[in-house]
Amino acid sequence: MLCIIGLYPDIKTSQLLIPQLINHLLSIAGIWVAVWFVIRNKFSDRLKFREQEKLDALFENATEGFLITDTKGQVVLSNPSATKQFGFTKEELIGKPVEELMPKRFKSGHSHYRNSYYVNPHSRSMGSGVELFGMRKDGTEFPIEISLSSFITEEGMFVIAFIIDITERKKDEGAIAHHVEEIQNLNAHLEQLVEKRTTELAQAIIKLERTNKNLQENISEKQHAEQALKESQRIYSAIAHNFPNGIIALLDSNLNVIFIDGNELVKLNLNPSELLNRNLTSKIPINNPDFISEKLNRVLDKKQQSFEISIVEESYFVNAVPLIDLYGDVNQLLMVWLNITERKRAEEEIKNALEKEKQLNELKSRFVNMASHEFRTPLSSILSSVTLIEKYPAEAQQEKRLKHVDRIKGAVKNMNEILNDFLSLGKLEEGKIQCKPDWVELNFIIDDVLETMNGMLKQGQRININLPELSENIFTDKNLLRNILVNLLSNAIKYSPEESVIDLKILIIKSEMIIEVTDQGIGIPKEDQVHLFERFFRANNSTNIQGTGLGLNIIKRYLELLGGTITFKSEINKGSSFFIQLPKNQN
Repeated sequence: MLCIIGLYPDIKTSQLLIPQLINHLLSIAGIWVAVWFVIRNKFSDRLKFREQEKLDALFENATEGFLITDTKGQVVLSNPSATKQFGFTKEELIGKPVEELMPKRFKSGHSHYRNSYYVNPHSRSMGSGVELFGMRKDGTEFPIEISLSSFITEEGMFVIAFIIDITERKKDEGAIAHHVEEIQNLNAHLEQLVEKRTTELAQAIIKLERTNKNLQENISEKQHAEQALKESQRIYSAIAHNFPNGIIALLDSNLNVIFIDGNELVKLNLNPSELLNRNLTSKIPINNPDFISEKLNRVLDKKQQSFEISIVEESYFVNAVPLIDLYGDVNQLLMVWLNITERKRAEEEIKNALEKEKQLNELKSRFVNMASHEFRTPLSSILSSVTLIEKYPAEAQQEKRLKHVDRIKGAVKNMNEILNDFLSLGKLEEGKIQCKPDWVELNFIIDDVLETMNGMLKQGQRININLPELSENIFTDKNLLRNILVNLLSNAIKYSPEESVIDLKILIIKSEMIIEVTDQGIGIPKEDQVHLFERFFRANNSTNIQGTGLGLNIIKRYLELLGGTITFKSEINKGSSFFIQLPKNQN
């Protein structure tokens, strides 16, 4: 939708093209669905089994909803997308009249339209110019687009309905229409102002032309006319020179500059005297000179033109009008340029704001979905353990109570990790996390991290440490570095079995610090490795282990703040190694 709007300045025209494009694609889709149905019901014994499987997969996995009905208007076949759209099972849809899939207000007249279609069946969109709605099993309505096609077999005529749920498109169209209306209103206002000033200036030019004609015809009044002309030119020059955020230019029929002035010339580092008697497009660095030449030649044909051009990094709205002399000829044209750079930037800011709002809404939605899912297990565990603890009041049952207390602690720890990940991501998105380097002893950070990790180790796990022999002082943000190490080591613990070893190795090579964390865990599938640092991504073999899919994404963004990089290598069921390179002294 946005691409079409960008290609066609007329928003209404582009909006009309979209349904036409969709109808064309759906007509093509109708051909293969009909072929599939006929082959499936009539000629399956003539096809190889694998070819039938391909057609079945094509029908079953289509993203649009397909319903095939007989001449009684009853559903004889549907694909999974259609059952999902209407909330029925496949078995519930078979044999159901199509009128039961639409709101009550449409049911009474639909049988008449259906019978009319059977009399003259052809591929077309349903309800042209009318908003259509479907009704789900639970009675809720949703906007849809429907295209119809038909085919005939030995069993009679069948109609294919292609159904698209356009709920999200309707929401997007509403938001876009609102912002487009705001921009169009602003454009209209600016154009009115420019047109008004252009008209006034054009009238002044015509007045000067008439004065010149009078000078040629009345030599006796030459002195008086010359004085009047000078005064008019002085006023005109004063108006042009002080024209705010714009340029006023007068061109002859060869597009050579007769007059040009305006405070925008100073911004463009152009001298008006150097432009006189020169072709406009050859002296002003316009980004598309052929475009403006074409527009100005239309003005010489007595057609007023309004358009936008770019000069260096500035954008201008230009209104050009023909100056018609007393004989009806056009030998000159007037151009008024208005700087619209700020307006363009505002439009871009609106676009960026909408995109950021979309991303934030997506992030909020993902947080709600994941939090509700990830919190359910630990909360259930806590509730279960608290209930069981109440059943062990005797002192001899202390061991059982402690077992459930440990379960509660583990569940709380999991929820705390999830919340920390989301809080860190939220601060990063809002730009609230900044690098604040300071001198710190490396061993001090390592000791603090290991103290935290010891409480997370599984039974028999241990961390093997290899550090420089001499304690190093580094200039970096200790909190960011600590969080990076805690995230890497907690991942190694989480995805490694009991009785395994995790290696932490740190090297200082000249001005660079290299950190390596190696585990003996489940490894990362090769096909998942390219997505590993994406937000919310989790490898296929880790879905049964609690996590948010944010840890490595947060690590990478922390490293960007510190000027560092991260790489890794991994092998299934053998483990993973992560390598971090950081400047020893942060700038």
